[in-house]
Amino acid sequence: MLLVGACLGTVIGQRALRPGEVARAAPLKQAGSPADHVVISEFRTRGPGGEFDEFVELFNPTGNPIDISDWQIMESDSAGNTSLQYTLPASTNLLPGRHYLIVGNSYSGSVTGESGAILSSEVTDDGGIALLEADGITIVDQVGLSGGSIYLEGATLTPLSTDEDRGYERKPGGVSGSCYDTDDNFADFSALPSEPQNSSSPVTICAGSETATPTLAPTNTATATPVAPSHLVISEF
Repeated sequence: MLLVGACLGTVIGQRALRPGEVARAAPLKQAGSPADHVVISEFRTRGPGGEFDEFVELFNPTGNPIDISDWQIMESDSAGNTSLQYTLPASTNLLPGRHYLIVGNSYSGSVTGESGAILSSEVTDDGGIALLEADGITIVDQVGLSGGSIYLEGATLTPLSTDEDRGYERKPGGVSGSCYDTDDNFADFSALPSEPQNSSSPVTICAGSETATPTLAPTNTATATPVAPSHLVISEF
């Protein structure tokens, strides 16, 4: 199974247990108020390179690995027509605090997309994007740029209409992580200069998430304890 982000060897909770250790839940401390599922953390529908200079970034804000094998990136236009943009590879695990980056055909960012992770066509500026489970039905997360999109949560975002290096990032954003999901796109995202991250980017842990961390468990160990003699002894001569 592909462990997204495992190459750095610093993901908390991935070390094998040593003899005498048990896995215990321990809080991880950094900024954010975490969702309990993989989120669409940042995206743009166009950039300096035009309408295909786009990307969709996923993020795991939880404290546990999540199997995203065969999950789907879907797109809707403003009339509610949908299309499949990308299917994630089989045997893919997204580790805690890690990102996964899918890019457009004319993507110009310095942070590269995952190997082979290319959107199949243009993401409509005034449409919507969704992350679906492998069944193609269950929506994990979604964001809309118009009321006509099939995919949206609460109030929608303003469409990106100019070829700027600018997109939408989930709050709080940056080094604090894309942790919030209140089921309202307008409340959850900010329009900012694009800063996409991929599976090789540093781990970002949301405050309040928990992960299984090896903790030394108490063990019973036999030790020698002096016992006082029950009679007089010759102590020295």
